[in-house]
Amino acid sequence: MGISHIHQKIKKLPSSLLLALGFFCIILLGTFLLMLPFSTTKAISPIDALFIATSAVCVTGLSPIEICSTLTLFGQIVLMSLFQIGGLGYAILLVSLITITNGTLSFKNKLLVRESFGVDNRTNTKEIIKFVLISTFICEALGTILLSVAFFPQYGNRGIFIALFTAVSAFNNAGFDLFGNSLISYNDSALVLLTVASLIIIGGLGFLVLRELLIPQRHRIRLSVHTKIVLLMTIILLLLGTVGFIITQKLSVLEAFFQAVTTRTAGFCSFDQSILTPKAYVLTIFLMFIGASPCSTGGGIKTTTLFTAIGSCFSLLKGKDFIVFKRYISKDTVIKALFIFLVAILMIFFSCMILSFSEPDIPLSALFYEVVSALATVGLSQNITSLLSVTSKIIIIFLMYIGRVGILTILSCFSSEAKHIEYLEGKVIVG
Repeated sequence: MGISHIHQKIKKLPSSLLLALGFFCIILLGTFLLMLPFSTTKAISPIDALFIATSAVCVTGLSPIEICSTLTLFGQIVLMSLFQIGGLGYAILLVSLITITNGTLSFKNKLLVRESFGVDNRTNTKEIIKFVLISTFICEALGTILLSVAFFPQYGNRGIFIALFTAVSAFNNAGFDLFGNSLISYNDSALVLLTVASLIIIGGLGFLVLRELLIPQRHRIRLSVHTKIVLLMTIILLLLGTVGFIITQKLSVLEAFFQAVTTRTAGFCSFDQSILTPKAYVLTIFLMFIGASPCSTGGGIKTTTLFTAIGSCFSLLKGKDFIVFKRYISKDTVIKALFIFLVAILMIFFSCMILSFSEPDIPLSALFYEVVSALATVGLSQNITSLLSVTSKIIIIFLMYIGRVGILTILSCFSSEAKHIEYLEGKVIVG
């Protein structure tokens, strides 16, 4: 009777709240598993276990400990499972298990998946789940095979596991590694860097974009506006980043391209991020803040958000509707984009202010880098994560969680429908 009553209560919860609670519960489970004696070679504090679990589920990659030396094989498998779940999304995992056990999906479960991927009622939920699982398996399997070519000669059978761990981490934009220095030892390996970069890009495009590109639809001739914007922004940012890092950091074309890719929420690095020049630092912050695309394994404010926010402002100045590829973009979409942009900036500002008080001995530039990296679920750091106090770690944990679940999803958990009331217009002078 008690369990049935609890189940009925859960069914009545908003789908956005279920998503947020789902991620939170997985984080707590991951924290417990990482604190088990056989998960680590030495005891870690509860706050560090919570930090790592959050970073994994939120596919960030920041860690206060060295993963390769502190976690046992079991702990590394737990960590890999956490960022695999985090990349796919709690909703996909839950609904997949339900489908396997009883084969039917309730309306609530379908709504959960649609909420997670931001799709409408016309989208077939089971087809989404099937495509996500199959495409993930294929990409990670191919990545593992290619990376094994590089790692097996050096590490033997262990190299196959390292290749799998790295491939899963890359596709899910997690940024965790088993080398201790990310991919710095492979900064001249085209096979490793291009394989990892390809997995990051594919994972960051978004499952809906991949599905539209790979699976022809019966009544669709042209690509959707969403897919066109994602592809356009991805190409522009990759080109801008590559050329920018060649100029500002004097990197090779291979390293510059990899830096342009990884800054967009992946978290791997081929050189020490603490030696960034001021100009490369600004470019990195810009790319991290934008991040990947919606419905993907990456974070950030998203490419479509930036495109919509900037494009709508220009349209507003011209006194015209926001038209993209001969399609009208609704005011609701524009408001959401501007709102996400504003809230993200405010969160970064206040988080930096708090960390500047709790970490007076750490340069503000390094703290700013850490905050943006956390909120955008990137995972790049200027080597200060292990130096943070408990207060600072809690702030970073909070930012990673918000960054993965989503600003709008979190805020919708606390919103309630209100009666529509018409008010007289109030004049406000701005600018």
